[in-house]
Amino acid sequence: MAKKTDLIKSARKHIAEALELIDIVATMKPKKGYWYDKGSMSCRCSNCGCKSTKEFNFCPNCGADMRGER
Repeated sequence: MAKKTDLIKSARKHIAEALELIDIVATMKPKKGYWYDKGSMSCRCSNCGCKSTKEFNFCPNCGADMRGER
């Protein structure tokens, strides 16, 4: 019976940790950015400075949403 109790305690702990992470993510503001230095075959992310050869909807380095306006 002790093993079942330990499993339940462990499950509760993991569920509590998961709920805490969900709460943290839910309150985070999404990163926004735009592409600049659009020139000879490359551009840069305004959020992290990542250099890219293509203007993606999201920065491949930091994940910033690049679909908005400046």
